[in-house]
Amino acid sequence: MIKSPFSSVSLSQHGAFVLALALTIGVLVSLIVLFPAVRSLFEKWIPSSTKTEVVSDYIFSIYENETYEWYQFYQGTEVRSVDDSVQQPTSNIAHLSNGMEILINDEGLVWHNPKAKQKLTLIERQGLTPDIAAVAPDGSAAVLFNQATNEFDVFALYDGGASVSYLGSFGVPQLPTYFSGVGFVSPTLIALHTGRPNNFEMYSLENGVTFVSSIPYVSQKK
Repeated sequence: MIKSPFSSVSLSQHGAFVLALALTIGVLVSLIVLFPAVRSLFEKWIPSSTKTEVVSDYIFSIYENETYEWYQFYQGTEVRSVDDSVQQPTSNIAHLSNGMEILINDEGLVWHNPKAKQKLTLIERQGLTPDIAAVAPDGSAAVLFNQATNEFDVFALYDGGASVSYLGSFGVPQLPTYFSGVGFVSPTLIALHTGRPNNFEMYSLENGVTFVSSIPYVSQKK
């Protein structure tokens, strides 16, 4: 029997098509599996200014040595000093969208109507000073030192201070480590500035009050 030359050509073309399709699928699967590694390698060649930061470089203040010191939580790895001209809210007051204020004074945690000059003490802590208390920048939480327990108590604030609930507490460091002030890095992250060593102990409020990590302090200003 004589074979048609057209049948061999057809089979050859079919085999080439199947092989090409298999190779294409293999390449796509490999890219999907290896993509994180490829992306990581590629990012090494991208200028840092074009990258999206995983952790925002938060600017925050802490009252220390009778003045407000300004810091930057830089890339989630260190805390730096920054110039006080950043014009961020200080750690002892939160300005709410309705014009009201949540603030720290020597009476405790206070709701304040600046127009009507009305005040309401939400949590009484006589003799409270701004180095041992702070308010979240959006007024959603506050941290107050408790002299009776030698701990920091953390509270959640709802509806502009209309209701307050206790979230939890965290202790002060043991000697020779000491603390110089406390502040909110963000509405859900508290920073306790310590000495010996000079670090910032970070506490998250996302699931109660939990210790996250101790972040080193770097003095350079950006």
